[in-house]
Amino acid sequence: MIKILLSSEIVGAFIANQITFGEEVTDCQDENGAASCVNAAGVAQLLGEMIEQTFQVTSIAM
Repeated sequence: MIKILLSSEIVGAFIANQITFGEEVTDCQDENGAASCVNAAGVAQLLGEMIEQTFQVTSIAM
Protein backbone atom coordinates (compact mmCIF):
# COMPACT_ATOMS: atom_id res chain seq x y z
CA MET A 1 0.00 0.00 0.00
CA ILE A 2 2.84 2.39 0.78
CA LYS A 3 4.44 1.69 -2.61
CA ILE A 4 1.14 2.48 -4.36
CA LEU A 5 0.74 5.77 -2.49
CA LEU A 6 4.34 6.80 -3.06
CA SER A 7 4.21 6.16 -6.80
CA SER A 8 0.99 8.15 -7.09
CA GLU A 9 2.49 10.97 -5.05
CA ILE A 10 5.64 11.09 -7.19
CA VAL A 11 3.59 11.36 -10.38
CA GLY A 12 1.48 14.11 -8.82
CA ALA A 13 4.59 16.00 -7.75
CA PHE A 14 6.08 15.82 -11.26
CA ILE A 15 2.87 17.16 -12.75
CA ALA A 16 2.43 19.90 -10.15
CA ASN A 17 5.99 21.05 -10.74
CA GLN A 18 5.46 21.58 -14.47
CA ILE A 19 1.88 22.81 -14.98
CA THR A 20 -0.49 25.33 -13.51
CA PHE A 21 -3.77 24.32 -11.98
CA GLY A 22 -5.39 27.65 -12.79
CA GLU A 23 -8.79 27.16 -14.33
CA GLU A 24 -8.56 30.49 -16.11
CA VAL A 25 -5.51 29.25 -18.04
CA THR A 26 -6.40 25.72 -19.10
CA ASP A 27 -10.15 25.28 -18.43
CA CYS A 28 -9.77 22.38 -15.95
CA GLN A 29 -8.24 20.00 -18.50
CA ASP A 30 -4.95 19.67 -16.66
CA GLU A 31 -6.75 18.84 -13.40
CA ASN A 32 -8.55 15.93 -15.05
CA GLY A 33 -5.37 14.77 -16.76
CA ALA A 34 -3.40 14.94 -13.53
CA ALA A 35 -6.05 12.95 -11.68
CA SER A 36 -6.08 10.24 -14.34
CA CYS A 37 -2.28 10.03 -14.27
CA VAL A 38 -2.14 9.68 -10.51
CA ASN A 39 -4.83 6.99 -10.60
CA ALA A 40 -3.07 5.14 -13.43
CA ALA A 41 0.15 5.08 -11.44
CA GLY A 42 -1.64 3.68 -8.42
CA VAL A 43 -3.42 0.98 -10.42
CA ALA A 44 -0.20 -0.03 -12.20
CA GLN A 45 1.57 -0.44 -8.87
CA LEU A 46 -1.43 -2.32 -7.49
CA LEU A 47 -1.13 -4.78 -10.36
CA GLY A 48 2.56 -5.27 -9.57
CA GLU A 49 4.10 -3.45 -12.52
CA MET A 50 7.68 -2.24 -12.43
CA ILE A 51 8.34 1.50 -12.17
CA GLU A 52 9.15 1.83 -15.89
CA GLN A 53 5.80 0.36 -16.86
CA THR A 54 4.11 2.56 -14.29
CA PHE A 55 5.45 5.71 -15.93
CA GLN A 56 4.56 4.38 -19.38
CA VAL A 57 0.95 3.85 -18.28
CA THR A 58 0.96 7.29 -16.70
CA SER A 59 2.09 8.96 -19.91
CA ILE A 60 -0.59 7.10 -21.87
CA ALA A 61 -3.22 8.30 -19.39
CA MET A 62 -2.12 11.89 -19.89
